[in-house]
Amino acid sequence: GMRARRIYGHISLMKKYRSIFLSDIHMGKTRSGYGGAKPNVDPLLKFIKNKEFDFVYLVGDIFDIWELLMNWKWESKYNTFIQEILRLSQQGSKIYYITGNHDDILERMYGLDFNGIEFCKQVIHTTAKKKKFFVSHGQDYDPINKITGPIRQISYSSPKSLSWIPSKLVDWCHSIVIKLSNKTKLEGVQRYKERIMKKCYKENYDGVICGHLHHPQIQTLKKGKIYINTGDSVSNFTVVTENAQGNFKLHKLRH
Repeated sequence: GMRARRIYGHISLMKKYRSIFLSDIHMGKTRSGYGGAKPNVDPLLKFIKNKEFDFVYLVGDIFDIWELLMNWKWESKYNTFIQEILRLSQQGSKIYYITGNHDDILERMYGLDFNGIEFCKQVIHTTAKKKKFFVSHGQDYDPINKITGPIRQISYSSPKSLSWIPSKLVDWCHSIVIKLSNKTKLEGVQRYKERIMKKCYKENYDGVICGHLHHPQIQTLKKGKIYINTGDSVSNFTVVTENAQGNFKLHKLRH
């Protein structure tokens, strides 16, 4: 009767994508240090609410765990996000959690399948067109992370009373980068792109999907290789989807 029709109507409203790629939500980040703005998970929650995905790729820095450890501020929205991911998992989505530089503490989960969520350093995604994409958060292709990464590790392991020292160092390194001119920043993006694409050409993937830089982009490069950066939920509010035909789209979320 009426109820069945309502439920059926609801089901047909579910928008279906083959894949979604999202990164750099930085849940737990409260200091608006480097990167400027504070994260906002609302636009993302709105986007995934009535949707289905065969594949969900959490491309790193989903949580800002090292900030959470130093300054525990947990919002109920983070629970909502986790519940949404678990809902997708229960509905049969295959979910990959690829660690970034702010949630690298989860590296010890590698190989673990937690409720259908697989933790990994990187993964190969095969599109509907049978194209192979290398998926990585991308921190290993960023020279600045080579400096800040080890400092961050120290801040994890040092006693709480001292942990602000390494964390201030990390902020300081990043603030120097932020203060560089836009020209320098764009050069940085370009260098990062060249580094990560070098792997793509060398190992003959069809493209790369990454995050890390908070610089959303889908770009076709030489030999038809595709560079995709998912952007973030801090300043750009973007995600990338793949449809049933294997085409990618960059979504700018309303917030």
